[in-house]
Amino acid sequence: MACGLALAVPMAFAMRATFVAKVTAADPMVFLPTIPVLLAVDTLAAAIPALRASRIDPIATLRQE
Repeated sequence: MACGLALAVPMAFAMRATFVAKVTAADPMVFLPTIPVLLAVDTLAAAIPALRASRIDPIATLRQE
């Protein structure tokens, strides 16, 4: 998250874009809510396959191959 945020802020200043309702691209209120959303998506993307894999018996899997 820190690397992405560190790269996104200079890019926002380079774009100098203004969005709806006079919200600039470098507005902290644009960046800060994205951090928990991305953390939640990352956690779910990692947790779902990990939970599925933890239900498999490793010995049974090795015997099949």
